[in-house]
Amino acid sequence: MKESQLYSLFKNKFLEKEPSAFIYKIPDTAGLGGKKPFDTYVLTRGISFAIEFKIKGNKTTKYQDYQLNKFNSAGGYAISYIHGISSIESLVKTILHVTEKHHSNHMLKFFSFN
Repeated sequence: MKESQLYSLFKNKFLEKEPSAFIYKIPDTAGLGGKKPFDTYVLTRGISFAIEFKIKGNKTTKYQDYQLNKFNSAGGYAISYIHGISSIESLVKTILHVTEKHHSNHMLKFFSFN
């Protein structure tokens, strides 16, 4: 499965559970002189998530780690999701759980599905 397929699967599953969410796939910038900070931005219930999708065996780059940490430091939730280690369904459930607990507990500021 390709990373672009992971995004599509995630988007469909997430919008089934949270239809009012804003989900944006950051465009590939190869050949345009810039680097993409992460794959997907999600805004749901007023909470921001940055998600980097990887297929099993791949790792985030130093630049992606930097951007995810920067996003986390700014108050968002940064997620590195590795397909094959856990399911898209568990990713969706985790994000929904974080949004439910957000106002009472700021745990899970940075976590990885690997």
